[in-house]
Amino acid sequence: MIRPKMSTALAALVSIGVLGAGPATPETRPTLNMYGATGLIDMPSAEMQPDGILSGTTSHFGPISRTTLSFQISPRLSGSFRFLGVRDWNKRFCPPNCGGVNQFDTYFDRSFDLRYQILDEGRYMPALAIGLQDFVGTGVIAGEYVVATKHVTPDLKVTAGVGWGRLGSHKSIGSPFGDRPPLEVGEGGNFNFGQWFRGPAAPFAGVEWQINDQWTAKAEYSSDSYREEAGKRGTFDKRSPLNFGIEYQRSESMRLGAYYMYGSEVGIAAHFILNPKRRPGGGMVTSAPDAVKPRPSRGADPEAWSTTWLGEPQTQDALRARLARRLAKDGVQVESVRFDGATAHVRIRNLTVDAEAQAVGRTARAMTRVIPASVEQFVIVPMVNGMPVSQVSLRRSDIEALEFDTEAGEKILSRAQILSAPTVLNDGYRDADAYPKFTWALAPTARLRVFDQNAPFKIGAGLELSGRYEVTPGLVLSGAISKYLFSNLDDRPPLPDRNGLHPTRSASYFYDRDGDPALETLALTYYRKLAPELYGRVSLGYLERMYGGVSTEVLWMPTNRRWAIGAEANYAAQRSPDQRFGFSLPVDMYETDGCTPNLSTGACGARGSYRVVTGHVSGYYKFDNNFHAQVDVGRYLAGDVGATLSLKREFDNGWKVGAFVTKTNVSAEEFGSGSFDKGITVEIPFASLLGKPSTKSQEATIRPFGRDGGQRLDVDGRLYETVRGYRADGLTEQWGRFWK
Repeated sequence: MIRPKMSTALAALVSIGVLGAGPATPETRPTLNMYGATGLIDMPSAEMQPDGILSGTTSHFGPISRTTLSFQISPRLSGSFRFLGVRDWNKRFCPPNCGGVNQFDTYFDRSFDLRYQILDEGRYMPALAIGLQDFVGTGVIAGEYVVATKHVTPDLKVTAGVGWGRLGSHKSIGSPFGDRPPLEVGEGGNFNFGQWFRGPAAPFAGVEWQINDQWTAKAEYSSDSYREEAGKRGTFDKRSPLNFGIEYQRSESMRLGAYYMYGSEVGIAAHFILNPKRRPGGGMVTSAPDAVKPRPSRGADPEAWSTTWLGEPQTQDALRARLARRLAKDGVQVESVRFDGATAHVRIRNLTVDAEAQAVGRTARAMTRVIPASVEQFVIVPMVNGMPVSQVSLRRSDIEALEFDTEAGEKILSRAQILSAPTVLNDGYRDADAYPKFTWALAPTARLRVFDQNAPFKIGAGLELSGRYEVTPGLVLSGAISKYLFSNLDDRPPLPDRNGLHPTRSASYFYDRDGDPALETLALTYYRKLAPELYGRVSLGYLERMYGGVSTEVLWMPTNRRWAIGAEANYAAQRSPDQRFGFSLPVDMYETDGCTPNLSTGACGARGSYRVVTGHVSGYYKFDNNFHAQVDVGRYLAGDVGATLSLKREFDNGWKVGAFVTKTNVSAEEFGSGSFDKGITVEIPFASLLGKPSTKSQEATIRPFGRDGGQRLDVDGRLYETVRGYRADGLTEQWGRFWK
């Protein structure tokens, strides 16, 4: 039961929130709490970050440290992935003289959150949200809540809510929805449906005052008793439910906070904010586009409209060379030009432009300055790995008329035809230097290992030398060699008990330790357009740092459809951890925390080498709001069978943020801690960071563990991501850059 004094205070806060002033000004971005979620200090609020915001938080007080990645998935839905560390976990159970039995001096845990805003803040009504904290996992910090937030003035807002689980452990007001059943942790990682909004409930509340544009003061009454950490284990002394803090907005992307927590501890937090809708490096530094050159009227210059040049092969080849020189500054290579009466067919290869529609637009502009006036129709065919993906047909007169129109983008799109390119194209006048073509790069590289039970973050940083040799259209030899300049990846994490599963990915530590320098990849890949809507790929060699073999794939992408279907089959052999040319595996790679292998028999697993046949059938679907879904069903590297569901949100500037979950016939006990594979992906385009054109990007996958169940071969150049940007829907998405 709530004390009368606290009940009165809570009622006052709620009444102020309901009857207060209007919503926050548009410039005000809601702040984050020490859990990395939108909130006060340790408690949540009902506000949401601006749509698409990606944030990282590191916070510390007493023995507790949290590292959180949060993403505003949609205007009303947000999610968080967190790594928690609690020091002195066995302080009361294993004092310093217990002889080293203290195996959990620091306890580590991972958790996922989801929160949904039910109501926006209005003139009289507060914002209202519902949330699940640690809804899938061990449940160490599991809790649910319903919370309301209202601005009293533009600079002062109040929050009040009711929590369950962790958030219902201090001064409970009863169990309105029944008892909370005990959590069956098992291997963790499972959804705790039976516990949600069950058991004791307790109120929490707080206020936030924005002193000026940089400083904010916070105070809250917490409903979390820290029963395990402060009560049972005595990791810190909790004396009060009140928390106080002051925060400093150092820049638009960084916020710092200092707090006095629970009457005994000092806390600090740093929040890093990133808006994927904006380019962190600012605007793009690119060459200015060619101005469209209108044709003279036929009467004013009849010679310009002459077609005699169509019978002159040398003139046509010279036109190709002129067009190629003009487009080279834009990072577009002209592979060939063919003239068919009043139509010019141009095949291009986009080398650096990060928007395919912009490469098409630059080509169309340049053609108006080079191609004779008698040509009215431009057909531009983007080529990807030697495959003609689509063809964009434009009338020259439309380009001339619309360049300065206020609605030029929409109008030129409505008049363009974007069709699937034919399987076989006439070469016309080819660039003799287009094939073979060799390119190379020396660039920084980094490999991250996160949440391995010893530390939340480990990194190896160095250089990678990569090369690509395009032998003929569609035939590519590529490879990469890396060398660490700094690494703490050889700090050995606890090895999992594999329970019979082959170490497909849990052996990554051995590859980090032994592969320096490393032959990352060396593969020969053949791409082929098999039919107007059917694509194929065959890759042979060292396909990734842990596996080599043969990978085959076909993809059916119907024209003007939201969906596509693909199939992949692979024969893979596990590479030696030194990542050179061998396929033998050392005995110590089979070691687990529960077993040391016999050096002569390798009792914990087969010795010598590992080979497996894997394959998947994949379905792809694109939603209206830039969400892309993918479902893969098939056989994984450990021989297990199941499915992966991936959901990814993409932004116009190339950023991609997503999540995936994989469930196979491997049981939770066989899989190990986490029960099944899941994680978050973030893909960052280099153009966004560098501020100059680039088609390259870097993808990071954040998953709780490197387990062995549900693991796919990591093959570069899979067909869906290779070709879809040049299909009709991909070009249409970025058509706003046609004129840039």
